[in-house]
Amino acid sequence: MINLKDPNKRMVVISGGASVLVLGALGYLGWTDWQEIGTLRGEHDSLRTAIAKADTEIQQVGDIEDRVLVLRERVKDHAAILPDDSEIYAFVDKLTEFARQSGVTVTGLDDTAAKQRKTKSAATREAFDRVTYKLKLVASTASFIKFLDLFENKYERFVNIPSFKLKGGEFDEKLHKAADDVRHELDLEIETYVYNPKAKTGDVVPIPKEQAKLERLRASGRLNEPGNDIKLVRYDYREVQGRRDPFVDPRLSLAANGKISEELRRQQFTALEEAKKLWQGVLDQIAKEVTAKDPIARIQAQEATNASIRDLSGVVDRHVSAKTFTVSEFQRDFADSVEAPLRALQAERGTGTGFELSLADIETRVAEMETSLEKGAYDRVVALHREVTELRPRIPVSPEGEPLWQRAEAAHKRAGTYMEFAAKEIAFGGCIVSDDDPSRSVIIVNGRSFSPGESVEEGLVITAIKAHEITFDFRGLKVTRSHGDK
Repeated sequence: MINLKDPNKRMVVISGGASVLVLGALGYLGWTDWQEIGTLRGEHDSLRTAIAKADTEIQQVGDIEDRVLVLRERVKDHAAILPDDSEIYAFVDKLTEFARQSGVTVTGLDDTAAKQRKTKSAATREAFDRVTYKLKLVASTASFIKFLDLFENKYERFVNIPSFKLKGGEFDEKLHKAADDVRHELDLEIETYVYNPKAKTGDVVPIPKEQAKLERLRASGRLNEPGNDIKLVRYDYREVQGRRDPFVDPRLSLAANGKISEELRRQQFTALEEAKKLWQGVLDQIAKEVTAKDPIARIQAQEATNASIRDLSGVVDRHVSAKTFTVSEFQRDFADSVEAPLRALQAERGTGTGFELSLADIETRVAEMETSLEKGAYDRVVALHREVTELRPRIPVSPEGEPLWQRAEAAHKRAGTYMEFAAKEIAFGGCIVSDDDPSRSVIIVNGRSFSPGESVEEGLVITAIKAHEITFDFRGLKVTRSHGDK
């Protein structure tokens, strides 16, 4: 044990304890300083990142300002097609003007939305206020279409007609001379928008030197670039009534005026449909000319087309001479859909085929006949022979052509013989084959026994008998027929 009564020893102990305390305090202070340094370093890195991001955004401020200015100017341009308050309140005058010009009668007007707008304060209005008018009209179809045209194309402000309902009128022979005079009842909605630039849609961000920047954008042409959000489309309405009113049965007006009976109308309709069907047949035949693979096929297709044209021309001439179509609708349809295009086609085509044949074209056909004969395609040989025979008068007579016609006839004859043999009904029975002397072989054919060299019938002679095959001479051609189990 340490004797603490000794002053020297007691001093040593006290000095050691004080040293430990001082070192502990210094260690704690060093550790807390190290933590503080780490925290400050993290904050420093975060600040540097934020500063870099802010620098990037600052560099983009100029482009953002330009886009904002372009969009603001574009909104002004778009808003220019919208009516202002004074025009909205005078909209009824425009309705009356267009109704007079088009010939419609306005029987009812609901302008509640426009009246409610007057009572709204500027603070409660939206940037774009929709104003809707509900109309009741009495109009013929032609006058109604003109009324729509006046609003959609002649009115300089934006107007939309989202929907309408039509109740078809009835023909009255006491009131109407024709079906087109019938007037219908319509419910119509017309809507537009009013732009309120002072509406509270958010604080407007001020842009420094705004006017100078606008001038720069205008000089660069960016303010004149078209936007993709709105496209103005117009069309020209032609006040030519080429068709009947689709909401009126024309038979009623025709019958009422004594122009045509219902039975006669059906007859004219049937005649028109038949003529249109013939015209469609001509068009289908012309399409076959385009797909023809060679001159011969093309000539054949054109001859078929010319025949169809001649048939249709005769029908058209009879209708024109007899004045078949007395209904104006049928007259127009017949003239536009059949007569006019037929006459134009006749003038364009003339009477010829437009193609000439040569011996080379016939040679191609004859070669195909011989190839088909070797392959056993006898039907094809017959079909090609028919084509060659039909086309022969188109080829000038020459010594070089005669061998071609002889080859064609020979191939056709052989194909016909093979087809005739294939069609024969031959029943085979038992068979004995003599390998030592084939002439002594015997086979039962159609219930009778035969050996080689004997005729089954006139022109059909057995020439060889094998275990599963019989060879015949049929009109000079060697032909075979299988028999028995293989």
